[in-house]
Amino acid sequence: MGVTFLLAAVAVVATIILSHFSEFRASLLIVLISIVLSAGISSIFLWRVVRRFEIPLRGIHDIATRFAEGNFEVSPYLGLDFRFPEIADALARMGEGLKGKMEILTRQRNEQKAILLGMVEAVIVLNPSLEVVEVNPAAADLMGVRPDQAKGRSLIDLIRNPDLHTFARATLESRETREAEILLSGDRPRYLQIHGSFIHRQAGPHPPLGGDSTDRLVLVLHDITDLKNLERIRKDFVANVSHELKTPITSIKGFIETLKDGAVAEPATAARFLDIIEKQTERMEAIIEDLLSLSRLEQSDGRLPSSAQFELQQVLLSAAELVADSAAKRGVKVVIDDDSPIFASGNQSLIEQAILNLLDNAVKFSRTGGCVHIDAGREEDFIRIAVRDEGIGIPAKELPRIFERFYRVDRARSRELGGTGLGLAIVKHIAIAHGGEVLVESTHGVGSTFIIRIPV
Repeated sequence: MGVTFLLAAVAVVATIILSHFSEFRASLLIVLISIVLSAGISSIFLWRVVRRFEIPLRGIHDIATRFAEGNFEVSPYLGLDFRFPEIADALARMGEGLKGKMEILTRQRNEQKAILLGMVEAVIVLNPSLEVVEVNPAAADLMGVRPDQAKGRSLIDLIRNPDLHTFARATLESRETREAEILLSGDRPRYLQIHGSFIHRQAGPHPPLGGDSTDRLVLVLHDITDLKNLERIRKDFVANVSHELKTPITSIKGFIETLKDGAVAEPATAARFLDIIEKQTERMEAIIEDLLSLSRLEQSDGRLPSSAQFELQQVLLSAAELVADSAAKRGVKVVIDDDSPIFASGNQSLIEQAILNLLDNAVKFSRTGGCVHIDAGREEDFIRIAVRDEGIGIPAKELPRIFERFYRVDRARSRELGGTGLGLAIVKHIAIAHGGEVLVESTHGVGSTFIIRIPV
């Protein structure tokens, strides 16, 4: 209707012009007016076309923005579903596809994070410059920093160990899976088993500017210090058992051969040799009996053969009576500091054996005229049993190993006094079987105090 009105207006204007101006000027003016009107009509048409597409284009822009923000719902936006159904359908499919992929990526990321958090092994992810990209809490603890403090820093800056850096560089250059063991020095030396893997993930068909890439080096570090210590203890145990049993067996064999060679005809010599053979046999019997006791405790898996409530003071008195003769021979006095009644729960015979072992050691290693004190009492939720001597004491460097089997601070004196080297190991396992622990406090040249703590 607007176009028709404009044409009528043009006709009226043209008629007026023709009646007042010359033919030439009129024709020129008509042409100019026609151009102006054509331009106006075109502008109106373009404006209507732009208005028709402007809202859908803004809708597409809005949808793209929402996609970037993680919102993949597109069907209800700005009427695209009826103005441009094909585009709306394509965007809807795109949104569903992106939504599914993002859900998969999120689930995989959460699973990966949960795995890393739950791993006891230290996991370190490095870029080709050997800078930390990602670490799990175990690796952060190993480095002595928080996980966020480790990212972006070089490996050698966080763990100053040239063997580890050499291993990482060699794995990166070879691009192969490698394994090695290294020793981390420090206040508490640790053995680490390292597994290194190279992951090639070049971004795009061409290397990025500057040679950077998404290549990664993954190091998995497993602390095998305890395994190394157990291996050492096992080797020492086998060597010590062999040595402890070989000594009396060799002695017995030698005296038997001497008796066969004629010494049996000499009553005094034969009697002396038989006494020695008897002592060596008793020594082997004691070692074997202690080994069997340890084996039974270990095979119980922390389960006591029987458990009941008993009066602890009676156990202390019984153990003190059993060492009374040996204490008297060495001129050592055994004193129970507190005789007030106290009740404990557990296996009475095992607790008595542990106290007896501690008393026996205290008497053997006390000076003549010294005193051994026994004390028992409540300490929060624990029963505390302490055996204190005034003997030679234990050097500080020996304290961490005294509960190992066959470990002796003074081997010669221990054998001379008849010890098997298993008494403290038995005490430790009895305490563990009761859910407790055994501790030692000692000053070299002054004396030692052994403490058994078991739950009430």
